[in-house]
Amino acid sequence: MFFISSSLMPNVLVIIVIMVIVTGHCTNGCDESDGFLQSPRGNCFKAILEDNTHNWASAQSRCAREHLFLAQPGDNNATWLQLTLLNKYYGRTQLYWINGYIVNPPLYQWGDGQVVAADHPLWYPGDKGDGFPKEPVTSSGRCMVIDAWQNHIQHHPGRPYRTYECAEVFPVPLCQV
Repeated sequence: MFFISSSLMPNVLVIIVIMVIVTGHCTNGCDESDGFLQSPRGNCFKAILEDNTHNWASAQSRCAREHLFLAQPGDNNATWLQLTLLNKYYGRTQLYWINGYIVNPPLYQWGDGQVVAADHPLWYPGDKGDGFPKEPVTSSGRCMVIDAWQNHIQHHPGRPYRTYECAEVFPVPLCQV
């Protein structure tokens, strides 16, 4: 343990801030060189891209192996994440599992129990805008993804939330610290 004289404190804080900006280290313990993305709101996310063979349940497990949890981006991060994922991983993948799922048609909720309303402005048109996804709900249920497909973003900017069968293995896990 060491102590810093109060007269040196402002200079030390400036040095620490400069180190974070220059080195790309997230202030909350995640490192961009390890694949983490830090949102302007300070949240930290990581897409697990080594394979895309995860259904929604295995995506949760995959995040847990990294000591993370399946992302719950919230309204303040969703559009930023959609654009950031498109720019960073263009051509590699376009769908990312997040921690939302159907409870009772047409009711969706986040992993923490908060409801995602059918008329939520971040739903992709036709997926929830009419109160229910056009595809039928099967025994595997439907789970939420962030859609970072360029064509969808161009035609419906700011509408990242979509649903897929929870048993699908195409989307990759999007984890959060």
